[in-house]
Amino acid sequence: MLWFYLICFFLFVVFASINGEGCGEDCECGKSKNIGYYEDYNSNQNRILGGKNSNPQDWPFVAYFNSYDHACTATILSNQWILSAAHCKGEDETVQIKINGKSYQTEPIISHEEFSNETFINDILLVKLIEPLIFSENVSSICLLKDITVPEMEVGAVAGFGQRFVRIKDINSTYNEGLLNEDGGDIIFEANELLRETPVSVRNLGYCNITNSETQFCAGGANRGTTKGDSGGPLLVIRDHRWVQYGITSLGYFQGIPGDLLAMREKSTFTKVNAYCDWIAEKTAGEITCQ
Repeated sequence: MLWFYLICFFLFVVFASINGEGCGEDCECGKSKNIGYYEDYNSNQNRILGGKNSNPQDWPFVAYFNSYDHACTATILSNQWILSAAHCKGEDETVQIKINGKSYQTEPIISHEEFSNETFINDILLVKLIEPLIFSENVSSICLLKDITVPEMEVGAVAGFGQRFVRIKDINSTYNEGLLNEDGGDIIFEANELLRETPVSVRNLGYCNITNSETQFCAGGANRGTTKGDSGGPLLVIRDHRWVQYGITSLGYFQGIPGDLLAMREKSTFTKVNAYCDWIAEKTAGEITCQ
């Protein structure tokens, strides 16, 4: 009978690997080697915050979202479900997702039915991979919590494939009280194919001129925020030594800092993920639920 048990064990290992459950505790949601590094930001508020290139192994739940006419960022919810922003959807009904150097094709995108291109309210989408992922220390899922409160000025992290800020073109632009013209040439950006990250502070709604507190929140600061290409990516906070996705990068504005060509103030609006737990569960037929 020994051979029978050996075969059963072998089949169990294969099945677990196919379902992305073959790497033990390393597969648990929100696990990352950089937890300790970021936990220190909220215990030592005097540290300087700034963006840097990421080690992709530090963000095993972040994916590249390649749409029809532009690129975005996304997160892994399970071995088949991906989360991003509704405004990232291009003309095609499907999208290409790149994870850990491998490209995956998808089923048709599921955008929120009431997404508004004007207010960016309900800026959330789901997409299902045709080929399931095999989880490892480099590929895993993010945690979702239904009951989560993030106080003003808590430091989280954003990660994405957005453009890299270089400088403001004209010193006179830095003294304008209004917003910088991102598309008209006030700001110089560099194309970027690398995953980048920065700590970022959650702000009050007035900082971003947000009036909808139910499904949106604000974060940002001087040289702390997101750019084009980061859309759809996560704003993450730490709970019980794991990363939890609190927001989806939705909409951002830039403001000059008087006299400084190498800095700008960023004001980002994020979709509040826990406001959509029921929607996520419904669209995934219960496969994805917030804890």
